[in-house]
Amino acid sequence: MFSYPVYAFNIDGNVKIGSYTGIFCSIIVFTIMWTFSILKTSHLIGGRNPLIANSEITGKYLTPQDTLSLSKFAFAFYVEDYTTNEPKDDLSFIEFYGMIVERADNNTLLHQKIGVHRCNESDYEKFHPPEKDQLHKIEDLKASRTLLCLDEQGVTGNYYNRSLFGKDDIVVHRRLDIMFTPCVPKQLTKENAHL
Repeated sequence: MFSYPVYAFNIDGNVKIGSYTGIFCSIIVFTIMWTFSILKTSHLIGGRNPLIANSEITGKYLTPQDTLSLSKFAFAFYVEDYTTNEPKDDLSFIEFYGMIVERADNNTLLHQKIGVHRCNESDYEKFHPPEKDQLHKIEDLKASRTLLCLDEQGVTGNYYNRSLFGKDDIVVHRRLDIMFTPCVPKQLTKENAHL
């Protein structure tokens, strides 16, 4: 790899001149490439790449007159480690929140932050019954208190508009984003010094 072709002549029948330094560098480069390819292949086979879910309803709820109301549509969410399936929900280190993003007629972009809480029985009563093949998983999540639900009010204490609509960021819309911020720095106090 690190040798140089000699076009005008050859030396002892060789058309390239190499050195021990070039051989050493070639071995290092090939070793790094081989190690990287083995690691990426093992990640691919082992399923270590993250899975990010994005749900979108197309062809409906495009205008302010035709909306999807969060008052009639309940859901919960959580984040889990892809390889171990352990929940990543320690609120001492991770921040979850909802964000209503709205673009008005005059292209003003508004954001309203919505807090979350661990889902309770009154939240679960709003859900549609799960499919039979998912019932066991949902019951396990309920028992572990892993599922998170949106608060009824924004973090400022104001009620937020729960009607969602719009196709994308270019047109007038109101959408809900679920935000997940890992490694949130916390102020060290007597109460959290042990964390």
